[in-house]
Amino acid sequence: MAGGPFTKRGSYLEHPLIRGSSVEWRDYQVELARSALNTNALVALPTGLGKTIVAALIVAERLKEDPGASVMILAPTKPLCQQHHELMIRVLKLDESSVGLWTGELPPTAREGSIPKLLIATPQLILNELTEGKIRLDKTSTIVLDEAHRAVGNYAYVPIVRIYFSQRKGAHVVGFTASPGDPRRLTELSVNLNADRILARSEEDASVSKYVEKVNIHLVPVAVPPAMLEARTLLVSELNELLSSQSAREELRGLRPTFKSITERMIALRRKAIASQDYELLNAVRALATARRLLLMIERLDLGGPSLFLDFVSSQTEQARRSGSAKSLKQLLKAKRVLDAVELAKLQLKLDPPNPKLSELGKVLENEVTRGGKKAIVFVSYRSCADEVFNFLKERGGTSGRLLVGQRASGQSGGMSQREQRDVLGKFREGPAGVLIATQVGEEGLDIAGADVVVFYDNTPSAIRLVQRLGRTARFAPGDAYLLYFSGTSDERYLWIARKREKSMRALVRSLSTKAKSDGSNLSKFIEPPTEDTTAVRIIVDERERGSQVVVELSNLGASLQFDTIEVGDYILSEDIAVERKTSKDFASSIVDGRLFEQAKQLKDAFFDPVLLLEGPDVLTESGLHPNALRGALISVMFDYGIPVLQVPTPQEAAIYLFRIAQREQVEHKRFPRVREAKKPPSVRESQLYLLSGLPHVEKTTAEKLLRKFRSPLKAFNRSATELMEVEGIGKIKANKIREVLTKEIEEEGDTL
Repeated sequence: MAGGPFTKRGSYLEHPLIRGSSVEWRDYQVELARSALNTNALVALPTGLGKTIVAALIVAERLKEDPGASVMILAPTKPLCQQHHELMIRVLKLDESSVGLWTGELPPTAREGSIPKLLIATPQLILNELTEGKIRLDKTSTIVLDEAHRAVGNYAYVPIVRIYFSQRKGAHVVGFTASPGDPRRLTELSVNLNADRILARSEEDASVSKYVEKVNIHLVPVAVPPAMLEARTLLVSELNELLSSQSAREELRGLRPTFKSITERMIALRRKAIASQDYELLNAVRALATARRLLLMIERLDLGGPSLFLDFVSSQTEQARRSGSAKSLKQLLKAKRVLDAVELAKLQLKLDPPNPKLSELGKVLENEVTRGGKKAIVFVSYRSCADEVFNFLKERGGTSGRLLVGQRASGQSGGMSQREQRDVLGKFREGPAGVLIATQVGEEGLDIAGADVVVFYDNTPSAIRLVQRLGRTARFAPGDAYLLYFSGTSDERYLWIARKREKSMRALVRSLSTKAKSDGSNLSKFIEPPTEDTTAVRIIVDERERGSQVVVELSNLGASLQFDTIEVGDYILSEDIAVERKTSKDFASSIVDGRLFEQAKQLKDAFFDPVLLLEGPDVLTESGLHPNALRGALISVMFDYGIPVLQVPTPQEAAIYLFRIAQREQVEHKRFPRVREAKKPPSVRESQLYLLSGLPHVEKTTAEKLLRKFRSPLKAFNRSATELMEVEGIGKIKANKIREVLTKEIEEEGDTL
């Protein structure tokens, strides 16, 4: 078979940049690589069929075609980046020094300079480098996105692609996924990746099926023990009673009470309640918030048993102790049914077994690992459950377990570094029979060779996660999957939802063709290329704005961004213009706590032409405050402080205005931005008011009245007490005190009035 730039020698693939006998020839891999070489594409290929090899073929040919350009591979996790790095070094004829690996563990100094010939990195790091202006993509010929199903919403893949197309003429993006989701998600992915084609292969395709190993699925129902069942019944009763209240019933009319539906209704109600000052609606919001917490309690109990439920209650109790915590939360934790459910969960933990899922898990592992000599991965959704399983295996003996978890958030402990994750995977891959206990970090994309068995300790309704978990076994030989679930609970319901969605997703992949998508899927022609003088535009951005979508859009437009700690404003566009940016919600809260007017005063003091930028589709309705309160605040900002207000509907529109103003100031008028450390020189009037305000009992309002009455501070100082009393607000006592301050002579050093 002709492979275009790829040739076949024996059973192996040949290419100038592919190491000999390192890549087995597979027709479908070559077809996909060849089709994706010169078009922006989304490649859908089942797990275990070598998406990374297809990516390596594309990388090799693009580097050969344009040796002066670089290629970038982005993957969502550090272990996955490390895996790509190892495979590319093993397969490609490149010096190891020219294959870069950039993750959060690499110090910034090691990332200075040009992008390596082949760069493998996490997307958030690349997005940060782009928005800070440390790198550009104009010399990157191709970007490969692994786990491309993530390219929705505000995930870093989306702005990276947008910036790439703005910086590089002829930009080339190829996304890879085993689980594209439903048709709606697929459409969003196509738009976000500028995909001209969707290239798909299913397990039933003739060129693929011979490489597919069977996964034998075993459903393992677990009976809910009496104490846990009674605790669940109490929580469900509490939830039903709450939802049957008049306010909650009316607000959820026609909706199934799920976490998502309740959350969406809460957001809408809260806005409506604040805008109308309807306290009955606020009571309904509180009731729905309590219902949402109860749903989470039930879910934790259903998925992880008593220990996970008690962990959640403990976190809620800790939250309730904090200042300003919701009164409804404190009331919920004191509710009799909830207190009884907590005691029943504690009782269950004292029984043997404390969680019957652990017993069923032990039986599976005893049969498959201890006796069968196989390797198994146990998937759990929560870190505390991973610890529980690990401790269970340790105390039980016989079957050893290793933990694979992600990094904890900054300031927390208990996570794993990239090196630790790599070591755990290496020992599991190379060692004898054993068990790997993995949270979600083990689901996505990792090639854990030799995993004969996977066990679902709990279930999620996500078809994508179901496919990813199943894909960790049967890579080179038939595998087994054991799906544990508590009967009659959310655990079982999530299992059937995920399997139904998985079936639909597989049908979608089968139906996809390699034909080009309609013209509407390619948005590149709608992107306005930056003008030639955009490189001259520099904007100083406050550190607090670093993560905003406006920053991403400014970088997309070609602005050079300098991040700094700014005392006044969020964006400095020139020596005269600073912009304070507020979303609808922030605008409302700044009115309530008084920040708005203090910030307005500081802006006017520091810059000659400050601007207040309001971002949101409709500030008057979206902010939550009564429209008249908002109008009054806007009028005050514009007329009392003399600050123009600019309203925009989206972050994209905000960025365009900021960029155009900066361009006008810097390119046309040669006024460049700088951080102000001092206030602008006060006007004569401001100095006069400041002087008069130094008199006893004279605040700014009275000072203005004095200035209007007598026209200058000197004339006011020369007036008698009787004349001063002609000014509104100055009585006899105040007038005499002012005259005393102006006329009394200091008799000795240190004398005070």
